[in-house]
Amino acid sequence: MLYIVFMLIIAKPIIISEISKRVKGEIGKTMGAINSLTSASYVIAPIIGGYVINNYEPGAIGLLASMATLASLLLSKTCQ
Repeated sequence: MLYIVFMLIIAKPIIISEISKRVKGEIGKTMGAINSLTSASYVIAPIIGGYVINNYEPGAIGLLASMATLASLLLSKTCQ
């Protein structure tokens, strides 16, 4: 778990830097949208995670995380 947190701490500034390089104008709006989505995920993710852990097998949380990662990867490829 600590490894994942450490990698996310390193990855977020890199991802934000790449997004700011690719956006042409309206950087402030883009950064605001990123921060809003990040804040919303900090609220929604524990609720969904708690529901999955309480109602399904303990390993289901890993499957859910994998599906979310795959969905974000596919979404990033379609938006390019």
